[in-house]
Amino acid sequence: MTMKLQKIDELILKFEQGETSLAEEQELKIFFRQGIVPEKYRVYKDMFEFYTLAVQEEYPDPGFDDRFFENLGVHTGTKTRKLTPYGRYTWWGVAASMIILMGLYLTLFNQQKSIDTYENPEFAYAKTKKVLMMVSGNLNTGMDELSNIKELESGMSELKNIEAFNDGLKSMRKISTLDKTTNFIKQ
Repeated sequence: MTMKLQKIDELILKFEQGETSLAEEQELKIFFRQGIVPEKYRVYKDMFEFYTLAVQEEYPDPGFDDRFFENLGVHTGTKTRKLTPYGRYTWWGVAASMIILMGLYLTLFNQQKSIDTYENPEFAYAKTKKVLMMVSGNLNTGMDELSNIKELESGMSELKNIEAFNDGLKSMRKISTLDKTTNFIKQ
């Protein structure tokens, strides 16, 4: 028995390194299919059981999708054409040429010199300050309009009292229904 376990240890080591032959893997599968497997091999037993189940799993027919879409009347249009090595190299060349041309265009024709719009930095500072003050003033007038929202919020809080009144009306409808049934029973 120990001789057999030593051989199993060797096969597992080879299996983990990807060096087993099909016959050796079959031998491992047979060993792990036995009812009683030593505790140190439990992990491998589960793994080989999974492999056995995975091999038995049925896969759909490869033409199933095509028949399915054909019955639906949908044309998939998935005809593919295999590129020859010559055709592949041609497309790689075209792509490389386009990249080179785009690179040249971006470097040569997109160069812009930094141009100062004002000769005097103090004048530029004054202009910038004036523009920023104008933007600030416009933002402040927009904020004044938002003060009306506070009034709207206070009005909404008063509407909660109406909601309580509405709940009372719903209770009254139930009483009204009860009165109608009472009148119906008396008749």
